[in-house]
Amino acid sequence: MADRSTRALVTGVLLALLACGSARAGGDLVVLHPDQLAGLKQHDLPAIWKGASFFVAEWDADQQARARARGLEFKVVALDLRDGPIWLFELHENEEPPDAWTPALVYRSGSKVLVTIAEEDARTWIDRGYHAVRISRVSRGFGPPAGAPLAFNCANSPTVSDLISRTSQTRWVDWIEKISGAETVTIGGQTTTIVTRNSSPMFSGSPLAPGFEFLQQQLASWDYPPTDIEVDPFAGFSGMTWKNLILTIPGETIPQDVVLLTAHWDSRSNNQSSSNTLAPGADDNGSGSATLLEAARLLRQFRFARTVRVIWFTGEEDGLIGSEAYVLDHSMSGVLGVVNLDMFSYDSNGDRCMEIHVGVLPQSQDIGACFQSSLAAYALGLNHDFLTTGA
Repeated sequence: MADRSTRALVTGVLLALLACGSARAGGDLVVLHPDQLAGLKQHDLPAIWKGASFFVAEWDADQQARARARGLEFKVVALDLRDGPIWLFELHENEEPPDAWTPALVYRSGSKVLVTIAEEDARTWIDRGYHAVRISRVSRGFGPPAGAPLAFNCANSPTVSDLISRTSQTRWVDWIEKISGAETVTIGGQTTTIVTRNSSPMFSGSPLAPGFEFLQQQLASWDYPPTDIEVDPFAGFSGMTWKNLILTIPGETIPQDVVLLTAHWDSRSNNQSSSNTLAPGADDNGSGSATLLEAARLLRQFRFARTVRVIWFTGEEDGLIGSEAYVLDHSMSGVLGVVNLDMFSYDSNGDRCMEIHVGVLPQSQDIGACFQSSLAAYALGLNHDFLTTGA
């Protein structure tokens, strides 16, 4: 974790990149640098993971031959990989991969390591504080853009100024205090405390983890039509069913164009036993989750040309499996962009510096540039880092 006030506002994340196809991957595991993106698009070669540091693909002999013939640079890291999960782990600062990973380690790029281990083994390392991503074994192409580039104006807008005037830091902090257990909440007429938002206790009926019910209750209280609120179940760890919550605000004139606002609702502690009983997650990711709650409260008072979809993911701390599940069972057609809000409230050194993670896609950098303009346009008093590599 960078020693900055924030790590957030990750723009144009993987969701907006993924095509709707879901063909099963197969063949050898290969890695490519993101600068090969144009060639992958041009020659219709798929990938199973598209990150800022490297892409991962499963290519058969024909696909590898096509890539070589067209001058694409790639590295084969595992031959004839059998069924089973692939995990991307991020090492702690100045750390080498644990010896236990050696038989399963297939690739390393800086602090990021690809390993092929079973779910229960991955869970053990996650419980020890390692950040992990479960890479789906689904091969996806690079679909065409949702449409022509949009003209946008990120200068000061009376509508946005009006929105800002309707909120306050006090209100935003109140959301964080409620969902992190610093304040009690009322759910179904009963006063209780959200002690942990870890996915396992949250969906196993633990009285310490009523966060999902609280979230549902809040949306229902704002009179959104029930058809615009979707509970999205998916397979979590240990055979449990976990859930995302999706709020859709339909566009008035071009509803086929969609903008996603996302954050992960779940939290964790340094080990699973602690996460089951205490994981307040005030910054990670109460900050982003509270912002979506405040957005949902405010946006119901406005109408938009395009569809806005607000999504609270769970399972993020267990390998990003909630967002993976969303992409697998929802069409990404028409998605123009994604703003993902994660960990941006804690300012350890008081420099008011936030990180805007934009990655390598030009479309994402456009969104990041809009954030830059907004910081000045509304005199928010924030500094920022504009991150492309390492995002």
